[in-house]
Parts: sequence; C-alpha cells; structure tokens
Amino acid sequence: MAELRFDGKVAVVTGAARGLGRAHALLLAERGAQVVVNDVGVDPRGDGGSPEPAREVAELIRERGGVAFGNAEDVSTEDGAARLIGAAISRFGRLDIVVNNAGIALESPLAELSLTEFQRMVQVHAGGSFNVTKAAWPHLVAQRYGRVVMTTSTAIFGVEQVAYAAAKGAVLGLTRSFSILGAGHNVLVNSVNPGAFTRLADATYPEGDPRREVVMRLKAELVSPVVGWLAHESCSVTGAIFECRAGHVARVFLGLTDGIRDPDLTMERIEQNVDRILATATFDIPADLAGVSNWLESHAGSRFND
Repeated sequence: MAELRFDGKVAVVTGAARGLGRAHALLLAERGAQVVVNDVGVDPRGDGGSPEPAREVAELIRERGGVAFGNAEDVSTEDGAARLIGAAISRFGRLDIVVNNAGIALESPLAELSLTEFQRMVQVHAGGSFNVTKAAWPHLVAQRYGRVVMTTSTAIFGVEQVAYAAAKGAVLGLTRSFSILGAGHNVLVNSVNPGAFTRLADATYPEGDPRREVVMRLKAELVSPVVGWLAHESCSVTGAIFECRAGHVARVFLGLTDGIRDPDLTMERIEQNVDRILATATFDIPADLAGVSNWLESHAGSRFND
C-alpha cells in the first residue's frame, strides 16, 4: 500500500509543543505537510506562557528536513485564533488541516471549584476549538477542501473532574455540528479520544495514584496515526469520534435504544419497563438532529406490549 502523505498541504496544530500535539505535528511534517506549530507555552494549569516551546518543535521539524514555524497565539481568545490562522495563510498561502489539541488540566476538587475556573477550562478546550475552526472555516469552504480534527476525551463518559468533562463534552458537540456545516463543502470534521502519558497525564495521575502505572505505558505516537488518517484527503468519514490508545482504535457513538412507546405514558409504565428502555440489543445511530426526528416519526405509530 502506498504511503499516505501530505505533500503540498498546510496544517495548523494547536498545543503542539509537547505531548500529543507535538507527536501530531511531527508526524504531519514527516509525511510532507507544512506545519504551524501553535503553543502558548503555559503550564498544565494554563498559567505562565512562553513562545520557546513552539519554536523548539518547529526547529526540530526543520532540522529533520520539514517545513514549519512556531506560533504562540492564545487560541482561547477570538483574536488570538484569528491571528494564528492569518499567520498560516500569510506564510503558506493556504490552509488544509486544523488539529485542535490545545488544552489544560488540573482542576480543583468540586468543593473548591469556582465558576471562574470552570469557565476557564471550557474556554480553553471548547472555546479554543471553536475559535480556531471558525477562523479557518471561510478558507476551507472557499477551496472546498479541509480536514478538522478535534480532541475530546474518555471524560465524556463521566469522571470526577466535572469542568474537564463538560469542556470535552462541548467539543463533542462542536465536532458533530461542524461536520454538518462542512458536509457539502468537502470539509470533514472528526474527533479523537486520545490516551497517552503526557504532561497533563503526569499531573493528573501523580506518584501513588493506582492508575499511573497503566497510563505511563500509553504513547502519544500511537495516537497520531489516527489523527493523521483523519487529516488525510483519503479520509471520507465525518462527524465521528474515535477512541485511540496503545494502538487500539474504536468508534465512539451516540445512539438511541429501541425503548418503549406509549401514548398513555405514565410514571408507572416507565417503572415497569425500565429494563426495556435501557436495553441496547437494538439501537439507532442518528447522523444529526433530523435523524432523531426521523427515528421518532418512524416509530410514532407503534405501541409496546405489556
């Protein structure tokens, strides 16, 4: 099979100075893409900032024969994201790939979690993904080609870190909705739930945490091939979420169980049939809100039997 390459393509990767983003940027560059390495250079909590980490990764790419430049714009702001995309267009004349990877972690325990901290978490993960994608969107639509890869998390299944889970849940919603907007323009939008031992994981699973040993075995380099495929022109999937860790790749999906239907529904009927409502033996996977409506309409005339 021929090697999948990105010759002539331009990619923006956010949060690309370390961990997952660094691995993504290096893979894309190794396969021929011209890469904008974006990273504001903050610590895991989002404090501080330096342009040096992004510059160092860009320099490494150039040393390996690739084409890249570093960028330290703050994508959690609308203006920062606009300047990032503007810099990519100015330098390379086009934009084909956006990898939204930037994020922070280490939220306070629930009793200490403030609304400000909650909003900051959402602003970086969801706000950053929205800002960068929105800024890139006119360019991708105008050329009728683009690949956008978002970064969600297994946290969407539920974790104790409520702000982080909420932020990643919002990114899932962005993935699905942008995929609908881009479908008619050959702009495909997907997401990955990555598993890797990065700075954020190191801080989230400190020494003594029973989960740390398992997480330490997860390599960022085994996530990047999934991101690379989703960013490639041969990809035909959109609106999908992929779980990827330690070389394992699986689809994550939202579905509707067959459930029950009763025009005379009561609380008691629900109590009597809760097992049937929860059963996943048969289910539907709607592509969008219209798909949900169609599913409901197709079952409107049926009634469950006691």
